[in-house]
Amino acid sequence: MERSFLIALEPSHTLNFMIYLQNIYLQQKNAENRKFPYLQTNAIFHEDFEQYFKELWMELTEKIIGDSEIDSELFVCQKDLFYNRLFISEGKDNKEAYTNIYDSFKVWWESMAGGFSVESSVYIKLDQLYGELTGFSDTATAERLDIKLIYDQCHLCDSLFHRHFAILSIDDFYIKYKKTIPKLRECVRDESK
Repeated sequence: MERSFLIALEPSHTLNFMIYLQNIYLQQKNAENRKFPYLQTNAIFHEDFEQYFKELWMELTEKIIGDSEIDSELFVCQKDLFYNRLFISEGKDNKEAYTNIYDSFKVWWESMAGGFSVESSVYIKLDQLYGELTGFSDTATAERLDIKLIYDQCHLCDSLFHRHFAILSIDDFYIKYKKTIPKLRECVRDESK
């Protein structure tokens, strides 16, 4: 039987913005935790940021799993969703600080150093990944694996692998590659075998 397994890989506009917010929050929490973007901001995150982040991450992930095309639309059309859920809604200054963060991400993401570079960084590993996933008899045939790429690890959520869908960081393709393969195999394992 001929396999028609497909891997669809693209960077996630929305989930990368979430990682951007996560990294700013983690730096505010611990100044020694230097991650991109290293921004000095007076934005005030919600006191339950980590819990609200997890909830929003899951909500956005479910929407993207349901319709991959909605990803960029969520970022553009739901700009206030991130602010309302993850920041203290105190006055004009905090809204302005959030707008600066949002605009900073947007400029980076739309530049050659942003979304294009994130996506391009893993292409060298795609053939190897495809070979490893199709080399097992329990890989589902006539199936698709959607991979949303994020530029850095999601430190606040564990839910990155789903049936026929995964969220991977650049580190997962290079530094954690051997640990990532078994998790991806579970995403595409043929349940009938």
